Amino acid sequence: MSEPVAKDELGLSSQRLIAAVLVRLLFGFLALFSIAVGQGLHFGFAQRDYLFLALGAAVSIICVFAYGCVGIARANGRKKHLWMLFAICSGWLPYLFVMYVIFYRGVWAFVHLFSAFSWSASFGALVFIILGLFTMRHLQKLTDVVRIIRESIEA
Repeated sequence: MSEPVAKDELGLSSQRLIAAVLVRLLFGFLALFSIAVGQGLHFGFAQRDYLFLALGAAVSIICVFAYGCVGIARANGRKKHLWMLFAICSGWLPYLFVMYVIFYRGVWAFVHLFSAFSWSASFGALVFIILGLFTMRHLQKLTDVVRIIRESIEA
């Protein structure tokens, strides 16, 4: 196994890793948010689920930031607090939202293409699948960093 890491070194390296992952996650969620707002302004937020898509992206950004703060706080030697429990539990919301984006907005849109084919609809479905997979990949990276921090503290 690797050598034990000093708390100062662990805190600094965890801040750098989590910040790098959060920037990429922010890019994915802001792309989803901007698509939702653009489509909502064009077609109206009452039509389809543009309001849900915009709010889901905004709430996911907040939840991911809170989850990343738990990793940084634990790496810097903070004890467990009640807010950390809520932040860890809120870490599931971005996963559920991204699964919605991938499967409903992406894959299910491809299923609808069998009845009436459209290049713009197929492009939209492909964009949602790619953005969802990109965001899911970086959500997994964030979870891995927080898990490694937890394991190094408990060791």
